[in-house]
Amino acid sequence: MKLKSLIKELKSMLEPLEAVEEYRTPDGTRIDLAVPEKGLAIEFENSYKWINRRVLYNAVKAKRGGFKNLVMIYPFNDKSIKRSWVNSFIEELGVNLVVMKPDKIKDIKRNLFKENY
Repeated sequence: MKLKSLIKELKSMLEPLEAVEEYRTPDGTRIDLAVPEKGLAIEFENSYKWINRRVLYNAVKAKRGGFKNLVMIYPFNDKSIKRSWVNSFIEELGVNLVVMKPDKIKDIKRNLFKENY
């Protein structure tokens, strides 16, 4: 996964919305890419090690940053995330989680949170 090129591609796809790279939340944590006006946080994960904990951590960061939607760009099989113990915790946080493969980002604006765009 080429992070810089993915971020550039996502920023252009999300126009005219302002996508902020390395967004800093009020408590100082960093979100890879954020669209504050739409409550959208985008995180990139490139490792399957400890992925369930990473997903939960990203959801907590999104919640604490005031984001209700979290998109994780993840190149591996997402079945372990979909069947994970963390999903109930993420639901309790009130964060909508979507996991996408890098090659599916071209559909991000059309398929994600249709009611918000």
